[in-house]
Amino acid sequence: PTPPPAPAPAAPDGAALIGATPAMQALFREVARVVATDLPIVIAAEPGAGRSTLARALHMLGERRGGPLVTLVPGDPPETLAARLAEARGGTLIVEDPAAHDPATQLRLAVLLDTPPAGGLPPRLVATTGPDPLADIAAGRLSPELYYRLAGAVLALPPLRERLDDLPALARLMLERAGGQARELSPAALELLRAHLFPGNLRELDNLLRRLSLTAQTPRIEAAEVAAALAATRTTPRAPRPDPSQPLAETVEQHLQRYFDLHGDDLPPPGLYDRIMRESERPLIQIALDACNGNQLRCAELLGLNRNTLRKKIAELDIQVTRRRRVM
Repeated sequence: PTPPPAPAPAAPDGAALIGATPAMQALFREVARVVATDLPIVIAAEPGAGRSTLARALHMLGERRGGPLVTLVPGDPPETLAARLAEARGGTLIVEDPAAHDPATQLRLAVLLDTPPAGGLPPRLVATTGPDPLADIAAGRLSPELYYRLAGAVLALPPLRERLDDLPALARLMLERAGGQARELSPAALELLRAHLFPGNLRELDNLLRRLSLTAQTPRIEAAEVAAALAATRTTPRAPRPDPSQPLAETVEQHLQRYFDLHGDDLPPPGLYDRIMRESERPLIQIALDACNGNQLRCAELLGLNRNTLRKKIAELDIQVTRRRRVM
């Protein structure tokens, strides 16, 4: 007999991880089997597929939901690991992209996980990796000692192209979250999205729908608007290098003027100030992190933010932190 639909885990922001497709239903049943255990969990998926969201949902679904949720990201110095583990006692420790941590950090973390600090309940371990962590081990990017310490169970999160029947529900949720005027996709627009491969997965879809929510002329987003937005992502020329002597305010003014020009004789939808502030925050933090090679301490100093504030914003905005390796 066909098993009944598995309920979607509740994400920490109150929304649900959406999934009626067979791949997601299988994932939800696997989540239900492991969430009440103390097994360390690896979430294996392509970038942008929702690894961080699922990791936070596992914390909220587990018995340690009342405890702290602590995230280790590439760039965290090895000397801080013991303190972060102690901070996570009684809660959940998320290790983001362990293969991107430098070898010294991986080794130090593996040792610490084998000898957890005394006192308090050790944290539940959840790691997010690429779709094939064993390939990272074979290539020397990921310590096998660390991986097998983290991989008590492996949850494979499918890419968007393997769950396109979830796209209408995902699009509705993302358009609601975009704020501003209520929007919906026409059937033809949805079909056009279904034909796209989405190499950037949910993050690419979310960014696309946020742009369409800003620029759409009517509450209903039509296929022509989707086609133009998809074409723009493929053909946008590289912007010329800005003049370093030009004040930042002038550069921002030029981009805002182009945005107003897109609406012709009409005004943009109401709520523009909050929308611009919200839409600017994510790329600002992402670009600053990239410029700092994923080092959150340097990034926090660059932005003038407290490090804990930066960590919170990275989690809230689902920003992926990658520490690039130097090529010798």
